[in-house]
Amino acid sequence: MKNKFFLIAFVTICFATLSCQKDSIYSCDPEIDKWTKEHLNEISSMTRSDLIEYDDQTMKAIFGAMSPEQKYNVWMIKFSHLLQFHWNQEEKNHLLTMRSFITKNKNIFTNSKQDEDDHFLLFVYKWSEYAKDILGWDDQIISSLFNTPRDIIKTEKDGVMRISVLNSDKGLHWQTKVKTRSETGTDCDTNCNDTMNWCANRDTAMDCTSGGCTETPYCGWFWTQPCNGICHY
Repeated sequence: MKNKFFLIAFVTICFATLSCQKDSIYSCDPEIDKWTKEHLNEISSMTRSDLIEYDDQTMKAIFGAMSPEQKYNVWMIKFSHLLQFHWNQEEKNHLLTMRSFITKNKNIFTNSKQDEDDHFLLFVYKWSEYAKDILGWDDQIISSLFNTPRDIIKTEKDGVMRISVLNSDKGLHWQTKVKTRSETGTDCDTNCNDTMNWCANRDTAMDCTSGGCTETPYCGWFWTQPCNGICHY
């Protein structure tokens, strides 16, 4: 009974802390939070290659404990990974436009709630609309590029491009439960920000519904937006 009381107290404090974007608690999962705090020295020197060895929930906690410069470098290295693949010139230029914007706006990594930055929101909106309308990309492709630091696999068949996220089978594994529409959540889904269908990097049939959960950080574009919804079928 005592353990249950302490767990409830921890989760209550966690929700209040994360929703305010404070950094003293890195995960609403007590085990992940404890592990992260025990490895802060290690995390201070981690790179993207270290980060992607972990499951998604642990990656979010590690990312939250990184410095703004580390976070920026994580995504710059992801860009380098993306640009190794074959893209037509228009696609490559579009990726370079995004990289240039992030390079000039490194300050986005000092605040994990970019939903309040109109300059940022307008740019990524226009960028994604161009990607969809002109390049023919969908939410699943865009989400796989910029809603996870993980490596991708790019394939093409009959002129149709497919992007898959390469998941790690190493490191720590605390699994995130995918909710149905009828289920109510407590903490918001770790992939879901309602600015776009970020749930699509899991399954193109999934969608993001805002509300019904407690907001947590590190979702959306480059993990700079809050998790404010639930992925569902």
